[in-house]
Amino acid sequence: MSELTKELYYDDAYLSEFQATVLSCEEDKKGYALTLDATAFYPEGGGQPYDTGTLNEAKVLEVHRRDDRIIHTVDTYLKPGTIVNGKVDFERRFDRSDDLQSLQPDIRGKDLQLVYCLLILHHRSTFSKSI
Repeated sequence: MSELTKELYYDDAYLSEFQATVLSCEEDKKGYALTLDATAFYPEGGGQPYDTGTLNEAKVLEVHRRDDRIIHTVDTYLKPGTIVNGKVDFERRFDRSDDLQSLQPDIRGKDLQLVYCLLILHHRSTFSKSI
């Protein structure tokens, strides 16, 4: 059984920087599949695109949920046990509103942030039911 990643975005949807420990890092097709003990990077799901950003010098290219783990695809190998400083590309998170634009063309500013928070809460409740 693999260790679960603490999903920091459920506690603070506006958290853009955090520290975590690398649990595993293995080469895969698109770079390196990395797991952390905690993350503020939102994985793709529920209509929400994945976050990007950095973990130390490594670029976070994609983030997905696989089984009970959050997998960060990065461009650089990071040794397990390394403490990393994560930075979410927060501007991209909120610029990726094209999908939401089709729901309501006049959603802007704080309203858009509220919709994102509701999507995160919905995703969290859906995930909790599957456990």
